[in-house]
Amino acid sequence: MQTDFTNHTFAPNSYFEDAIDRYHFDRQLRLILFDAIEFIEIALRTKLIYHLSQAFGGLWYLDETLFEDKELHTKHITDLQTEFARKW
Repeated sequence: MQTDFTNHTFAPNSYFEDAIDRYHFDRQLRLILFDAIEFIEIALRTKLIYHLSQAFGGLWYLDETLFEDKELHTKHITDLQTEFARKW
């Protein structure tokens, strides 16, 4: 809506209400998109875990040969064990 970003002059017929409407539209669009992304993420994660469990067994995540970065795998397993121990 600005015609000059240095002096912050606005185009003719620019109204504060229009800026507020755009803000609300952007907020609603963001909420809709993140809801959709969350649904896709959960579905993808579920399919991935199902496939890995069927192919390599229920404890596939403990098999370091399935991972390229052995050090990162060890860190994740340690983090999981810490979290499991903290919950009990």
